[in-house]
Amino acid sequence: MQEITSKFTNHLKEALAKSLALVVASKQQTVHPIHLLWALLDQKDSIAAKLLVQAGVQRKNLDEYLAQQTAINELPTTIPNLSEETKIILEKAVVTATAHQHSFISTEHLLAGILQVQPDEITHFFAKTSVDMQTLQLQLKQTLALTVQIPLSPNREQDDAMFESDESLDIERALDYFAKDLTNTEYQKNQTPVIGRDQEIARVCTILGRKTKNNPVLVGDPGVGKSAIVEGLAQRITKNSIDSLKGHKVYALNLASLIAGTMYRGSFEARLQQLIDELRNEPKSILFIDELHTIVGSGSNQGSLDAANILKPALARGEIRCIGATTYEEYKKWIESDGALERRFQKISVEEPSKEETRAILSGVKQSYGKHHGVRYSDAIIDYVLDLAEEHFPDKRFPDKAIDILDEIGSYARNQNKEIKTITQSLVIEALSQATGISTQTIKRQTKQVLGDLDKTLKKNVLSQDKIIDNIVHHLKRAHAGLANTKKPLSSFLFVGPSGVGKTELAKQIAKAFFNGSRPLLRLDMSEYKEAFNASKLLGAPAGYVGYKDTNVLADHVRNYPRSVILFDEIEKAHPDIHNLLLQILEEGSIRDASGRELSFGQSIVILTSNAGRELFEKGSMGFGSEETLKSQNVRSALEDILRPELMNRLDDICVFDKLDDQTLIQIANKKLDELTQRIKEKGLLCEMSREIAGTIVKLSLKKLGARGIDRTITQHIEPIILDAIIASKRIKTCTICCKNDGFVLK
Repeated sequence: MQEITSKFTNHLKEALAKSLALVVASKQQTVHPIHLLWALLDQKDSIAAKLLVQAGVQRKNLDEYLAQQTAINELPTTIPNLSEETKIILEKAVVTATAHQHSFISTEHLLAGILQVQPDEITHFFAKTSVDMQTLQLQLKQTLALTVQIPLSPNREQDDAMFESDESLDIERALDYFAKDLTNTEYQKNQTPVIGRDQEIARVCTILGRKTKNNPVLVGDPGVGKSAIVEGLAQRITKNSIDSLKGHKVYALNLASLIAGTMYRGSFEARLQQLIDELRNEPKSILFIDELHTIVGSGSNQGSLDAANILKPALARGEIRCIGATTYEEYKKWIESDGALERRFQKISVEEPSKEETRAILSGVKQSYGKHHGVRYSDAIIDYVLDLAEEHFPDKRFPDKAIDILDEIGSYARNQNKEIKTITQSLVIEALSQATGISTQTIKRQTKQVLGDLDKTLKKNVLSQDKIIDNIVHHLKRAHAGLANTKKPLSSFLFVGPSGVGKTELAKQIAKAFFNGSRPLLRLDMSEYKEAFNASKLLGAPAGYVGYKDTNVLADHVRNYPRSVILFDEIEKAHPDIHNLLLQILEEGSIRDASGRELSFGQSIVILTSNAGRELFEKGSMGFGSEETLKSQNVRSALEDILRPELMNRLDDICVFDKLDDQTLIQIANKKLDELTQRIKEKGLLCEMSREIAGTIVKLSLKKLGARGIDRTITQHIEPIILDAIIASKRIKTCTICCKNDGFVLK
């Protein structure tokens, strides 16, 4: 008896104690089944209480019913007895737990005993309060099946009639409940065919054929097709294409359902052990665990073993065969850190397929997706989808990103009002724009066309820096042609020169002309990153530090807008930690944020600006205008005072901006005056500028400030005059500004 009561859970012990207390408080001698029912309902958070509430049993109704029953008082006693029905119910509870091979006895087992015995008073109460006993029995049966493990023995207790009422819910094998048979012909009818990956599938078959350590684990980036390899293996087994695996079955484990309901110590181990026993008894079975790293720590409770430690012995002895799949990060964090677990598996690296391989994959699956959406994908559309996926989603992997676009297009087309049979480029653009928020104009733009006109566009907006613009366009064309290292950013430059010569402006114009996105430029003012702790603003603070969950300026921008210019303005003011960050970005083209997620700069342009060597520019003795002078030791020394040599060597080009001559400054002044007149025209005032105004503005400006000096002069001398005209615009509709004695007057 003591051995049985030791299996009682705290919920059950408390419920039994409450039933005794209720009998004593009611001044009765005997514990009847109705008292047990009341105690179960009162035991909040227990499984039995939740089932009773779901079935419609209300505490108020039960209290009223008990009050009527206790009107017929027995002689009071301090030690209540158990009625015969109550004893039978307790016995049934023990039998139910044993029949399900549970290592504990809890409230759900006691409720099962009540429903099996069906005492008259409870049957009467359920009928009176419209509680459907059959529904309650069915819910309890399903709960017991999920609570720990699926029953092994088909010959259950004969008196457990409620568990034999619904044959459709009888599940004899844990594999049928906790895993999906990927080789099932009905399942495969709705699956997309797996194209390619012959080498990886062959390697999986080789490892599965080993006597020991016959457990392959597929490791690769998200979206490269690890799970698809297992699907492809199952498809080939079904077609009898693999002689060594004929008649085999591949079961995909549902770890979440395996863990569900295992709230007590020993329950998860029992369930998983049953699964292992079934796999051991079925030699031609292969278990597939997607996200293999999740078995580490899964199911452990109150000091019990986790799934990984339960599986290790069976894997080591070769009693079961298992295929795992996980990412590089998770493999390193969870699998490699456990040497015993790592030895059980043979690692297979799954690389991202090339563009050509992905084209073959899309050609193979387009019919399946076309049939699902009721559309047709042409070969030209497949090529277009590949180009868009490569250009707009550099942070994702082939083939997943291309298949996502294919699926998105089909769904978008099906939801249109008009019938669409064939997918067109315009439809692809509309669908992708809706899904990503990228403007249709941006998607339509072909990089080749942009590069063809880029030099003209930049020279029109940034004056007197033609040689630098030619070099920049050359590097961008080289990157687009695939001649540059594809892992690095598209291009990287250091803009050096005095203030006001157009360094930041050129970066802005490159972003606008080349990318033309919603946010084509991220400008990082390095004066805000002078201290080491400020570096965390870019990639995020490490876990546990202040600001861990705050917005990360660089990481968030690159993740959301990978096609953009990243401008590190006045790099000489940045902390050395920022320089270390740039070393990795420029060399590898990627970096990890504080959360460990990879950020790709493969579609970004990185630009640094610096005012280094201002004295040399002002003296003019160094002649910072030619490549020959740029290579001189004196100039390199000036730059190395602020930048480490290894950082400069990683840049595609160091662009030294020429000082602006008077003629260029006059052109800039005219350009800015045109912009000003256009703005005030929108205010209802038509303003004309005399031809000599630009020259006068240049005379009044500090030439060493370059274009910024022009801005300052216009703000100080021209805008006040226009402001007066705008205020008086009710009387004045047009005005002319002229020069007078090196000043400006309004006519």
